[in-house]
This record gives sequence, C-alpha cells and structure tokens, in this order.
Amino acid sequence: MKLAATMYRITQDFPQEEKSGLTAAIRRLATAIPGKLADAHGHVEADAAIKSFESVQATLRELQSTLQIAAMLDMLSHFRLHRLRGQCQKIDDLIEDSIETCRLHREAMAKEAA
Repeated sequence: MKLAATMYRITQDFPQEEKSGLTAAIRRLATAIPGKLADAHGHVEADAAIKSFESVQATLRELQSTLQIAAMLDMLSHFRLHRLRGQCQKIDDLIEDSIETCRLHREAMAKEAA
C-alpha cells in the first residue's frame, strides 16, 4: 500500500492534461497491486495462488513500463524512476518468495498424497 500512496503523491505533480492518461494509469495499476496480493494470499490451492501472484507481477511490470514512459516524457526524474524501480523490485522479490513457498507446499502435498 506504501507504493500506491507514493504513486498518488508523485502523480500530483503531473500535468493537468495527463489526469486521464498517465496519471490515471499509474494510480490504477498501483492501487490494484495490494488487492491482487490480498487475493493471492487468500487462495488455498497452491496453483491458484501462484497464478494470482504471477498476475501481481504482471501488474507490477506494467506499472514500471508506465513509469518509464512518464520519465521519457520528463514528468518523472530518472533519479526518482530509479528509486521507484527499487521499490518495485523489493515487492517482486517478496512475490517470488511467495511463489516459491507455494511451489514447495504443492510438492509437499503431492508427496503426502503419494
């Protein structure tokens, strides 16, 4: 949720004509991430959880691409873009850990069933 709040603060400085463009896209993507994470953590089945976590990763990549466009259009400094990429990478690392945990759980359940 911290990332979403950061995106709202950053996009406040974007040009007014971008309110329904890049501003809206960045805010939509950033606010979708916490909800998708909650959904992924709510799955009982490992495969469903993995698919949900992968969906979060896709949203995170889309957010990063949109931020890159904002930087290319000089609406976002390259320094700030670098820092935001770092935040996104930390989130992605946590998601990767969750995916690995799900895979290990799935393997353990398969061994138990055998």
